[in-house]
Amino acid sequence: MAGGVGVGSPAVEYTLVGCADDPAFARAELLAELLSRSLPNFKMRKVVVKTEDWDATIQDLVSKRLSLAITKMGQTAPSSPFIYKVLGEANPASAPVGAAPTICVTPQPIGDYDAFKQMAKRYYSIEHTPSKEELDAAIRANIACAEAAPLVVADRFEALPVTVVIHNATSTVAYHALSRLVVGEVFGMGVSVNLILVDDGEEALEILDGLRMELEDCASPYLGTVTTSSDLPSSVDTADIAVFFSGPIGVQTNGGKCTLKSLQAAASLGAALKPENKVVVVGEGCASAAGVIAAAAPQVPKSNISALVNVPQYRAAACIATKLNSRVTDPSLMVSGAHVRNVIAWGSDVTPPVIDATFGLVIGHGGLVGTGTTQLLSAVLRESSFLTDFDAARTLDGSFRPDALPGWVFDRDTAVAGGIAFAPSMTVASALVDHLRSRHGRSTPVQTDESAMPKYFDTVGLWSTGNPYGIPDNIFFPFPSAGDTIVTGLTLDESIIPEVQKAAEAAVAELDRCLKLVGLTLEVATPMCDNTTSEEAAKGPSDVAEPPSPESDTSPEEAAGDQPSESPSASESPTSATEPES
Repeated sequence: MAGGVGVGSPAVEYTLVGCADDPAFARAELLAELLSRSLPNFKMRKVVVKTEDWDATIQDLVSKRLSLAITKMGQTAPSSPFIYKVLGEANPASAPVGAAPTICVTPQPIGDYDAFKQMAKRYYSIEHTPSKEELDAAIRANIACAEAAPLVVADRFEALPVTVVIHNATSTVAYHALSRLVVGEVFGMGVSVNLILVDDGEEALEILDGLRMELEDCASPYLGTVTTSSDLPSSVDTADIAVFFSGPIGVQTNGGKCTLKSLQAAASLGAALKPENKVVVVGEGCASAAGVIAAAAPQVPKSNISALVNVPQYRAAACIATKLNSRVTDPSLMVSGAHVRNVIAWGSDVTPPVIDATFGLVIGHGGLVGTGTTQLLSAVLRESSFLTDFDAARTLDGSFRPDALPGWVFDRDTAVAGGIAFAPSMTVASALVDHLRSRHGRSTPVQTDESAMPKYFDTVGLWSTGNPYGIPDNIFFPFPSAGDTIVTGLTLDESIIPEVQKAAEAAVAELDRCLKLVGLTLEVATPMCDNTTSEEAAKGPSDVAEPPSPESDTSPEEAAGDQPSESPSASESPTSATEPES
C-alpha cells in the first residue's frame, strides 16, 4: 500500500483547522479519527475556530508556519477546513523542560476536506461516510469547544484536557485500563488526560506512587498530570469523570451484592459530586451502587451516571463467534466477538444475565473478515434453542444447559476466573474503555432522532425512567444503548420477557435494600403498561437524607440484622416496545 504508515515508520501528525459550525470540518475530523484508529503512527490534532475569527486565525497560521508551502500551492487565504501534516521524528532537544517535543520537519499542506479525503483513499485505502447523527454530534461538540475556549494561535494546539478519577486504582482492572486512557483511544487524539488515582490506606498510596511513576515512564503522548489520594469525595472537586469500583470483578463472590463499606463510599461520592460530573460504576453490585450515588446526588442529572454491565455481552459475543467458527475450516473466514453485534445482556446485580441475541448481527461471516455482508444471527445459526429460547435452554431443575447460550456464558465466566486464578480483569478493563469512549468520548455520536434505529448498540446500565420495555422507573438497569440514550423500537422475544421481568423485580428489591442500609430513599415505580407514556410514568426521586460516613466494613446482611425480604412482585411483565418513542 503506497504511502502507508506502519509500525516503525515515522509518526505522521495531521492538524485540522476549521470553523466550528462547518460540516466539512466535522467530516474531516471524523475521517481523521478513523485513520488514527486504523494506523498505529497516525496522530491528529484539531483547531476549532469561530466563524468570525477565521480570517485572522488562518492569516496568523499561514504567516507563522505555512507561508512558503501555501505560496507554492498557489493559495493565499485557505478556506475552512484546512489540513496540513508534519512527517518526521520528534526533536526532544527543541522542547522546553516538561513540554512535548516538537516536530523537526517543515509542515506540508494537504488542502481542504476533499483533498484530505482523496489522500486517505489513495494512500491508506480508507474511506468514511459519517451518519447524520455522527455529523451533528461532531458539529455540536466543535461549537461547544469554540465557545468554551477562545482560540489563541500558538505553535502547538491542544484540546481541552479531561480529568478522570480512578477509584480502587490499585486493582488489576485499573492497571489494565490506565495505559489505554492516555493514548488518544478514548477521549480523542490531542486531548490531554489528567489522572487522579484513589485508594484506601497508606500501603495503597505507596502502590499508587509506583503506578504514577510507571505511567510517566510509558511516555504516553497525552498523559497530563498524575496525582494520588486516599480521599475519594475531595478528589472529584476538579474532575470531569469519576470511575467508581463498587465491588469485585467477575464471578459473583458476594451474591452480586455490595458490601456496606462500598455503599457508604458510593453515598459519600454522590454527595460530593458537581452537576456536571460524569460517573461510571464498575464491579459487583454496580447497578445498585449507581442507584445509591443517584439518591445521594440529586444535583446530578441521572443521565450522567451509568453502570458497566456489558461484560456478559462480551462473553456472549465470544461464545457466539466460537459457535460460528465451528462451522468453517478456513481461518480467513472465521470471526471474533468483535464481529458479533447487538447482543443485549439484561439482568440485575443478583441474578444471572439474561442474554438476548434476538437482534444480534454478525459481520463478515461467510466472506473475508470485515468485507462480508452483515446478517442476522438467527438467519445464520437457525438455532433458537441456542440463541433466544430460554424455556429450551433450561433443564428440569431450572438450571441452564451448558450447550445453550445463557449456560455457556455463565460457565465461561467461572472457567475464566478459575483458569487464571484471579478475577478476569482484562475483559472488564476493555469493557470499561469501550464504555468510556462510547459515552464520554469527545466525538461520541448522539442519536438526535429517537425514531431512527441505530445500526449498532451495546448494553449499558442506565436510568430506567421513561423506558419503553416495562422496566420499573427509578432504577439503573441494563438497556440497549447507542451513545447516551436507550434504543427504542425493539420487540422482545416472548421467551425473554419473563426472564427480564424476574431480573427487574430483583433489581428493585436489591436497590431498596441498599438504600435502607445507608439511610437514603429513592422512590421506585411499578413497571409500565403498554399504554403508559414516558411522561405519565416519570417520577422524580424523593427527598434524600445525608449519607453516613464510610467507616464500617460490615457486610450488608450483618448491618441489616436479617436477610433481605423477597423481591416484590410487579403487577405487569415487560412489554415489547412495538412503537419507537418520538
